[in-house]
Amino acid sequence: MAKSKGLEGAALRLKNKNNENNNTIYLNLTINILLNINYYIFIF
Repeated sequence: MAKSKGLEGAALRLKNKNNENNNTIYLNLTINILLNINYYIFIF
């Protein structure tokens, strides 16, 4: 039982870590897209 709980905890921590990484990637993509749009507006 204790071993099972430990594995579940580890799996949940891993899932949370992946979600944080994905959120960071999406945030960076959004910022890059916004910067690119501003850059193109500036050119034209």
